[in-house]
Amino acid sequence: MNAFGFEVAARLDLVAEESLQGAGTRLTREAGVLLGRPLVVPVRPEDLPPEVSAARGAGRWTYTQLRFPFDLEEAEPGLSYVEAVFQVALDDSDVVARRLSLVHNDDPAPVEADTVTTFGDGRDDFRWRMRPEPGGALAEGGRAARVLLEVPQRATSLTGTIGVSARLRDTELGIEVPVRVREPRRFTLDLTDGTFTSVPVAHRRSPESSPAIAGPHFDDFPAGLEAAPGTLPPHLAASPPALVRAERVNEDVRRMFVTADVEGYGKRDPAEQKRAQSVLVRVMDGALNAAHVYPREEDHQQQGDGHLIVMPPAIDEPRVIRWFLRELASELAVANQHVRPEYEVRLRVALDEDMVFPAVNGFGGEGVVRAHRLRGGGRAPAGRGPGGGPRHGAPGPPAGAAPPAARAAPRGHFIVIVSERFYLSSVRPAFAGEPEWRFTEATATVADKGFSEPCRLHIPDR
Repeated sequence: MNAFGFEVAARLDLVAEESLQGAGTRLTREAGVLLGRPLVVPVRPEDLPPEVSAARGAGRWTYTQLRFPFDLEEAEPGLSYVEAVFQVALDDSDVVARRLSLVHNDDPAPVEADTVTTFGDGRDDFRWRMRPEPGGALAEGGRAARVLLEVPQRATSLTGTIGVSARLRDTELGIEVPVRVREPRRFTLDLTDGTFTSVPVAHRRSPESSPAIAGPHFDDFPAGLEAAPGTLPPHLAASPPALVRAERVNEDVRRMFVTADVEGYGKRDPAEQKRAQSVLVRVMDGALNAAHVYPREEDHQQQGDGHLIVMPPAIDEPRVIRWFLRELASELAVANQHVRPEYEVRLRVALDEDMVFPAVNGFGGEGVVRAHRLRGGGRAPAGRGPGGGPRHGAPGPPAGAAPPAARAAPRGHFIVIVSERFYLSSVRPAFAGEPEWRFTEATATVADKGFSEPCRLHIPDR
């Protein structure tokens, strides 16, 4: 065994993607990660966790524990890890995760120095997200992502992909830089003898793609588990409004989309505007990762304090909505945790679904226009407060007036506005049985645009 405590299967670069002012993109190595050969451990029925063994039909499956060892290599000088994500996506949808944890490479004890959040219990794609304590940094070095898998008795091998991404803090510039492996690793794992092979996912090239300069272009790399170029921080983004990978939008397919902007952006000084943009990009990308939009085939349009995401077609909309908004709330709470109230970043978020088409300067379509009108013109019924309830201790507005809802609640970090039709079809089933996600009947009005439509509004209690 080597100094890493595991058999190294691949050494991968973690790269940041930099836009080159309309001349394509380039990838810059900022850190690295070692992937080890997974360890396969069959689990006897008597050793299963009670919640797994008690589940109906548990006897029809076999159970196997996998340990995926990996080692975060030292980042470039001046950079430190503030987040790392290890992700596995299996090809066989009958193989699902039943328990996930993160342990030391050479010790079954949990990694207590990290704040670990796992996603994907009961799914065939799952991930581990590591963050340090507030104000700290992740320690470089080895860890093992551990998962208990429920496997059909017929299965003797697994195939899928492994991806790693991270966020690095640049202490000199005071910004965070998203990085990722150049491409996910496709693997085959024999469950009987542990034989493991891993290769890069095959490159894809769009026939229409023709970078203006030699070098890597984003479409040379599979979407897989990577962060889209539209999620770069301000210091790496192009100066003009970015329209990312719009050529993939099919005008004949309905797409779900999310549009968000920063409340009170114009009142901030230049330094705070830059920080608010960075927070907006980071929380939207974190919400996308949590929603498991896989492969990452969404499209982005950015402009200063605004961000439009057009989701890929044929997604499970209620599931994506549920996880996207939950993580958005969590990410914003973290971003605002140590910020004075006047500097908190509050977002107005609108969701809808319709036909979308790319144009020379952004996305078009009735639905995109409607979502932006909803975001800016939502109004709550008179006397309604956060979560749709009455405002305690505050007089209602004058008769016949409706206070603007398109302003984040004083105690919250965001509001969500959706069209009535989209609420009934996708948002309501996304939060069935979750009273804290109440959507109040409201009206979106933009008088100078001649726009007025019923909508639903969510203002969180906190």
